[in-house]
Amino acid sequence: AERPRMVLVGLGVDERALRVVNFLAETGVPIQLLTFHAFQAGGELFLAKQVESGPVAPPPGPGKGAKEENRRILQEKAAALGVGDLLEEVARVVNASLGSVYVWPYKTAYSFNVADETAEGRATQRYIVSVGPNDQRPGTLRIAFPERVLELGAHVEAMLTERLKGKRVNTARYAVEVIVEPRTWLALQEPLAETLRTVRRLWDEPRSRASEESIGAASDPELTEPEEFKHHARGADFSRTDTLGGDHANL
Repeated sequence: AERPRMVLVGLGVDERALRVVNFLAETGVPIQLLTFHAFQAGGELFLAKQVESGPVAPPPGPGKGAKEENRRILQEKAAALGVGDLLEEVARVVNASLGSVYVWPYKTAYSFNVADETAEGRATQRYIVSVGPNDQRPGTLRIAFPERVLELGAHVEAMLTERLKGKRVNTARYAVEVIVEPRTWLALQEPLAETLRTVRRLWDEPRSRASEESIGAASDPELTEPEEFKHHARGADFSRTDTLGGDHANL
């Protein structure tokens, strides 16, 4: 049901009443102040309504405002560096290749995150790749991979550094960077998609095995369910898919 709303109506208003109504509206009280002014012309009486004060629009929900603002800043930055369209195209390929991921737009890059668990067994999200404009080389993008991706196996690092021509770097945020230029993107697209599919498959494999083992343990009265498998045994799914198409409504 719609919340009840208070409307104060009068002929004119004094400053004290206006301050009180504004204060109540700013604190979330659904109150509105209307005044009427009378005019006479040609023997007829006219009333003009004026809204003196009204409910303050609620702030955006948690995260939503920041997400929209981050995306706007990121897209403007990419456009200023000459890679606006390229950023969206590469991000779509990354999103499609990884499958079920959560995409978050930072002010400098899109971050692609997959479901994981903390050491205590709590659900979390881990970033496994980001795509953003390259400040150091305008007109190019940087695809960055963190150290946790390299830990999936030596062949993953080989795919990143040999097939994608990625460079090993030593930063706190990422371990390998792949530079994308408009003229190289077409040739890079399929190797990138294949690499990302491999990364996702290897990332999911230990979690699939853990799920199978935990279900078996739960069904066998002689076995005790290991602590690290409890989330999987409950069938929890912490991943979600966000698309990058159109107006990015789901980003």
